Amino acid sequence: MGFPKGVYSWLLAFSLFSICQSVKPEETAELDDKPPFRILQLGDSYSAGNGAWDSRGQRRYHPIEGCYRSKYNWGSQFAQSLEDRYSVQYVNHACSGGKIEHLTDDRKVRTVSRWPWQSCSSFKKYDEEYYKSSGRVQCSHWVFPQLNYVDESYDLVLMTFAGNDAGFTHIVTNCFVTGYRSVRRCRESINNATRRMEDAIQRLPEALRKISERMNPCAKIAYNVYPHIIFDFGYILRDTIGNDSIEAGDMIRQLSNQADEALTDVVRAFNEEMGREVVYFYDDTKTVFEGREPKPGITGNNPDRWILAILDSSPLWTAEWYHPNTRGHEEWALGLIDDLGPVDVCDRVQVDNPCIAWIDDDTVVSIVGEPFVLDAQGSWAEEGDPIVSYRWMLDYDGDGIFEIDQEVDTVTFEITIDEEIDEEVDAFVTLIVTTKDGDTASTTVPLIVNAEGTVQQVDPEIECELDDLGRPIFIDEDAIPLNCYFDPALFPSSDLPGVEVSSDETGKKGKKAAKKAKGTKASKKGKGKGH
Repeated sequence: MGFPKGVYSWLLAFSLFSICQSVKPEETAELDDKPPFRILQLGDSYSAGNGAWDSRGQRRYHPIEGCYRSKYNWGSQFAQSLEDRYSVQYVNHACSGGKIEHLTDDRKVRTVSRWPWQSCSSFKKYDEEYYKSSGRVQCSHWVFPQLNYVDESYDLVLMTFAGNDAGFTHIVTNCFVTGYRSVRRCRESINNATRRMEDAIQRLPEALRKISERMNPCAKIAYNVYPHIIFDFGYILRDTIGNDSIEAGDMIRQLSNQADEALTDVVRAFNEEMGREVVYFYDDTKTVFEGREPKPGITGNNPDRWILAILDSSPLWTAEWYHPNTRGHEEWALGLIDDLGPVDVCDRVQVDNPCIAWIDDDTVVSIVGEPFVLDAQGSWAEEGDPIVSYRWMLDYDGDGIFEIDQEVDTVTFEITIDEEIDEEVDAFVTLIVTTKDGDTASTTVPLIVNAEGTVQQVDPEIECELDDLGRPIFIDEDAIPLNCYFDPALFPSSDLPGVEVSSDETGKKGKKAAKKAKGTKASKKGKGKGH
């Protein structure tokens, strides 16, 4: 977990001080101890949590900015399902726009505006990121390789990868989005995606190998496939001027099915090479979402969809388009829970610490004036010496004075903060856990409280450029959403001249392709299923 800049020295002194504190056993209730189970999430937007809002439809994305990580994503919900057996420690290092290469290479996330006299390094808040100059009034925002965070402490690695390698956003924009789609561009995007996907799949074994080399020998990788992004209704894109058409819906679904079949072979071969089941291959995502996909560009979208259509999210949130909504993430997690079955904790080298403090958020982000829950479920203590108290300390401005300092004997603590805490301020939450024998451990994470309950994802100071037709350019050449703002009124409300859409409601080709894909799932053990 990253710390806000400027508080390291104070936190070090505080941590040393906190070790000396003790709590009388008779003053607190003894809590059950559970073995720790550590989960690491890697990957792209489908892993980070784009589109996973809270129960009231509020976006609760937390740093790193531009990665769109949500505590309501399928990985986090899967982790929560294990809390009755383990002290679960879930860490999300997936980032929207991630590609396979970003396992080993730094990745540019976005560009931010600055004053000419402002240093780019002043934007840095977390260990995972850095900024460097990209012009007199701009800085480029980078994150370190995701592989950096893989180590032997994790029992399970969850991931999705390869969608951005294939150009996922180009397909969405050029085949589905009103005012941008066309037969020619859609065909080019699908053809390019086919070539790029083949290349990505060839590079995947080496990526899996590098992850496995850093993991605990007993840990597993749970590789998840993507859902279909379009309902099976025979979506056809037509060019009445050029007398051309493309059965875009069937072709895109077939492309995704073919990718799953190729991935099946890759995972099987990789596990055979490793001599054990290193990679568990979860390929039921499409089954979970079957019939729940959106219908692009057709009046009367699928009312049962679990994937966000464009109008489900304002045009400003382009990074959410065609990603699972909150219900979709929930159902994805339930499907994985059911398919994966019981999971076992790995044996680890004995650690020196008799207990571990853990806050179930790498950044606590909340809404002004509304209650929120601080969760220490992932905290752990050695068997026979359980945690008996949890001390929560909140500093609103990083001055070392705690506006809230409360000790409780439960793993959760509900509070309400009635003032806004700007993300530029070094505010933070500290947790100290104390065991029955008086051993202590502490941890600290950043604290942000604002009216939205989220971290800024679009820079209002950077205006999106317009293309020759006056349309906002909201993705770059690599099909990654740009960190820029545009007036929603500029977003097209009608298609380009000559562009029409229709559908063959029988969707015969799509159903045939789906049936073929399901037929490949007979040999689950060969693909790495089961435990």
